[in-house]
Amino acid sequence: LADVTGGLGPIRHVDVAWVRARGVPDAGGWFTRRDQSGGGALVDLGWHLLDTVLPLLGPARVTHAIGSVSDDFVNDSAAHAAWRGGADTAGHVPGDVEDTARGFLLTDTGASVALHACWASHESLDRTTVTVHGAAGSATLRCTFGFSP
Repeated sequence: LADVTGGLGPIRHVDVAWVRARGVPDAGGWFTRRDQSGGGALVDLGWHLLDTVLPLLGPARVTHAIGSVSDDFVNDSAAHAAWRGGADTAGHVPGDVEDTARGFLLTDTGASVALHACWASHESLDRTTVTVHGAAGSATLRCTFGFSP
């Protein structure tokens, strides 16, 4: 993607998403407890997305950031990660972190980034996408990250 991005001209915007259909990790364990993890899907998945996207923008500094989070799935047993196996729910502590995070970043060069990271969604399959929009064209990488089935 980095090689292709070089031919797109100045980068104007990047859309990046890691959306799991079902994948709340270890509900009730340290992953879903703010006092132990510091956060949910953004802390777990979001930094991977930023680590992928920011080098594509070149030497740019993020000057503005805004975001929103939600927790519609974190305590829903149907949204637990199938690849984690059956969890022992004895003594289950409800999760208190976000399962979905959305953000919008603006750089000092005028480029923007829309970020979407979530552990569970209404999607039928996991998806990871990175779309880079440049002055001369765009390119999209569609794949899966992590333990996606």
